[in-house]
Amino acid sequence: MAYPQLMESLKTELLPFSGTGTPLQPEKTLSFAKPAKSAQDRILDKGLADATNLLVMDMDLCVRCGNCSLACHEIHGQARLTRRGIHLFRPKEVSHKLDQSLLAPSVCLHCKDPECMTACPTGAIARFQGGQVDINPTTCIGCGDCATQCPYNAISLVLRKDLRKPGAANAKPAPAKDAKAGAKGAPAPEPKSNVFELLGLAFDAKPTPVTGEEDLVAVKCNLCNGTSINPVDKNGVKLYKDHRYNCVESCPTGACIRVSPTEYFSEISNIKGAAFNKNAKATIRKGANKDTGKQITHVIGIIFTLLLCGLTMAGIVSYGLGTPLLSTNWFNFRWITGLVGLLGIVVVMAYPMRRQMWQKRSGSLRFWMLAHAYAGVIAGVLLLLHGGTSLGGYLTASLMISFDLVILTGLFGILIYWLGPRTLTQIEGEPLLIEDLRRRREELYQEIADITATCQTKAKEQNREAEFKTSFLKGRDVVLDTVTSLPYLLRQYLKRESIEQLLTATQKEFQGEANRI
Repeated sequence: MAYPQLMESLKTELLPFSGTGTPLQPEKTLSFAKPAKSAQDRILDKGLADATNLLVMDMDLCVRCGNCSLACHEIHGQARLTRRGIHLFRPKEVSHKLDQSLLAPSVCLHCKDPECMTACPTGAIARFQGGQVDINPTTCIGCGDCATQCPYNAISLVLRKDLRKPGAANAKPAPAKDAKAGAKGAPAPEPKSNVFELLGLAFDAKPTPVTGEEDLVAVKCNLCNGTSINPVDKNGVKLYKDHRYNCVESCPTGACIRVSPTEYFSEISNIKGAAFNKNAKATIRKGANKDTGKQITHVIGIIFTLLLCGLTMAGIVSYGLGTPLLSTNWFNFRWITGLVGLLGIVVVMAYPMRRQMWQKRSGSLRFWMLAHAYAGVIAGVLLLLHGGTSLGGYLTASLMISFDLVILTGLFGILIYWLGPRTLTQIEGEPLLIEDLRRRREELYQEIADITATCQTKAKEQNREAEFKTSFLKGRDVVLDTVTSLPYLLRQYLKRESIEQLLTATQKEFQGEANRI
């Protein structure tokens, strides 16, 4: 042996782990809790373990506001984040069941071995200094090979003239000619527009088809590198040490987080070290998904609210509202409560202003949301104390009552923010959005239009056009009223069904009418 001392040193280091055998052939059978094993299989099957920077949404916190996607749109000019993707259930702790619902949206995972990079014929896709897999627009020819190779639908093609032009994506495209017509020129009924338009379920105008002559370029998430929230100087050096992501910064509840899969998902990280674990168990680390900053903000907010309101009430009891506190005759607790209440209103009104600051570093929106809530409670209590036992004139009374009603609605909104996502997570089969229902309605509508076109052609060949108009079209309208109605679509929240299942159920429901035709 060339290096006996080195071998002895290695044996000494590995001695504590000798009870479990070698890393590749452990003597003890590795045991995984069923919930952890189920989550592990799902994560590995979907390829999420290959990500280097993964965006996940905690569906128990997500209020489905769309701020993440809108923030991406505002910072890049085109949204590079789609709020649908891979749904995961995993245990928060080893003793738990699958009690954490996560969504990995359709956005770039910045894979360790990116397929898009190998598919690019010009080498426009590369891993840059910040660790992000990005596309160089100057060498991108817009062929779309990367988009077809990406298994996560994270790459899209846009017009080169619209690249990095904020607001360009807001323009509504002109509808294409005969966009609503079914295949083969079939007569297609116009969709209803009352309740659907009110809920945002009405049809959007179809975009004009892109021709081969137009100059396209591929775009994807670049982790907000080179944007206004991560600016660089003229030498390319970052102005801030910490790196921020606009989608995460703009989430009002902290549902969006950027993680490393092998660190956040303990059921994955333990695969590598399980053979060296004395207990040979794969466990879930406690507190892996806790938002420490949010918890600290809650503690500070609760203490400050109780302290300020408590001291104010104690002072009013001791001195009264109108008793002068200093040598002046005007400075008293009525003035103090009024001024502090006014300051609270200013803080409350700052939150909607922050929501419009998409392209500046203004602090995480979730902290502004908490400050908004606690400032509203403080302002409501102090202004209520400010009025005392006398409400004054009608104008003063109406202002105070209206503001306190606003505070109550705000508190109700906070309750909805807390209760709503958790309720939706329990009842929905998949994390559905309102646009998912609209898309499903469009798919159903197009299927029926294609069937109409086929039947019209056959009726014309068999000289049964009159029967087609009187019987088939009438039955088709009945089917349309059923499968495109709001209650029918809302069933998807309880149990997500495929188009084939929906059509099969409809065929059974109208089997008698179909046989007669």
